[in-house]
Amino acid sequence: MEKINKHNLATHLIEYQLQLIGKTLGDAEGDERWFSNFTMNKTQFELFHRYALLLIQKVYKGSKAMTEKRFDWFNLGYGMRVPD
Repeated sequence: MEKINKHNLATHLIEYQLQLIGKTLGDAEGDERWFSNFTMNKTQFELFHRYALLLIQKVYKGSKAMTEKRFDWFNLGYGMRVPD
């Protein structure tokens, strides 16, 4: 497994959230709206959120507030929908 760093973190997080719902990057290829068409439930999102925060903190070594902000930006651009 390749070491996760600032250059591949986003791709890794995308792959991780797809894995949580049983999908791959290949499933998302060609679907420009994959992050809207694929959904995860609240439990899957909580798992993803915890994992992403730990990883972002490890890679960027920033404060908790900055880590949350980085996650929010990632989630805004690449996060899957969580239906109510």
